[in-house]
Amino acid sequence: MKVLLIEDDDYKARQIVEFVNTLGYEVEVKKAYNSGMMALTNNQYDLVLLDMTIPSFELSPEHPTSRIRKYGGRDILNEMERCEIVVPTIIITQYKVFDDGEKSLEILNEELAEEYSQIYKGLIYYNSSIVDWQEKLQNILSNI
Repeated sequence: MKVLLIEDDDYKARQIVEFVNTLGYEVEVKKAYNSGMMALTNNQYDLVLLDMTIPSFELSPEHPTSRIRKYGGRDILNEMERCEIVVPTIIITQYKVFDDGEKSLEILNEELAEEYSQIYKGLIYYNSSIVDWQEKLQNILSNI
């Protein structure tokens, strides 16, 4: 199974890749909205693991800074739907709330499930010091 991980935090990405590799999956990592969308458009994947808050561009000499997209994961889901890219997608986020605490993960999960029912498979809260995210990811993967 070929997996695309779109995640800008190196430590979190490394932990996710190591865990997903133990399940026998091959993982490609992109660190921003733009590079993630280019990969989705130009390659075939069996699964997308997606951070919710990502930069627009990967940092480089051409892009030494990049605007952060608070809902970059939702933006990617929207583009996947618009471009008819039907790949099961799971959100993995380090934030417990969004919109200055007004939107819980439960509400966000319900919204995404309703808006992107064809591709969205679940939301996982990631905390590097607690490994229950691994069990939750494995449970979602077993139902795909």
